[in-house]
Amino acid sequence: FHYLFDPGSGTCPQRNAGVSVLARDAMTADALATACNLMPPESIEGLLKAAGATRAVIIMPDGAVTTIDA
Repeated sequence: FHYLFDPGSGTCPQRNAGVSVLARDAMTADALATACNLMPPESIEGLLKAAGATRAVIIMPDGAVTTIDA
């Protein structure tokens, strides 16, 4: 469990163990990382581009690391 809440399911999202985002400022990076935790991986690149962010680093529940560049 963690502090994120998925309003669609009413539970903590289980898709990722963690997400970090590189963006122009900390507030944008935090908001995008939170949103990315609720999104399927194929949707993340578009969100990053739209927000002007450059990269998301996703840690999967099994420990695998995926990087998505905008």
